[in-house]
Amino acid sequence: MEGNKDDTLKCLRSGKQAMEARDRSQALKFISKARRNKDDTLKCLRIGKQAMEARDRSQALKFISKARRLDPTLRIDDLLSEIEKESNGPGDP
Repeated sequence: MEGNKDDTLKCLRSGKQAMEARDRSQALKFISKARRNKDDTLKCLRIGKQAMEARDRSQALKFISKARRLDPTLRIDDLLSEIEKESNGPGDP
């Protein structure tokens, strides 16, 4: 979802403006929100990789796709290809 990335960028811009205006509480608020968005992305990516290791393709796809929605600039095409390759492997009907 492009909105999440835009939201993160808006938070960073707003945080910078608040710092320039010397409004520390507002700056902290916006920068903390941007950080939470990034943390959520990394958490989804970590869970997706763990699911891949456990050979749980549906969970891996769910969380890696969610990480991509949170941050569309993430370079995870190789992970998605690996999941697709596994789902088309000899063990699948």
